[in-house]
Amino acid sequence: MPARGVSQGLTWEQVREGQPLAAEEPFGRVLAQLHQDVSLLFALRVIRPDIRVHTLAADEGVNAWEYNGRPSWAMIEVDKGGTATARHGGPRRLADELDAA
Repeated sequence: MPARGVSQGLTWEQVREGQPLAAEEPFGRVLAQLHQDVSLLFALRVIRPDIRVHTLAADEGVNAWEYNGRPSWAMIEVDKGGTATARHGGPRRLADELDAA
């Protein structure tokens, strides 16, 4: 999350429109804790302040969207079988950065 008074950069829609899908791969982490634990989400925002993370609970599990206000984005979706897939666009692999954090 950018500091106050600093440009917020592009919106999710603008970043997503500007960068096509570059890679798709399995994502091994369960996102439920990130969705439910506000302290974990806060810590992630402290460690990676330039990445915006949004989560949404669905019937299959928790989905996440990440972007950095510039040309990188990631979308992690869970299918009906419970398998998570990360899709990336732009020069940074934001789902990998989330996994490493």
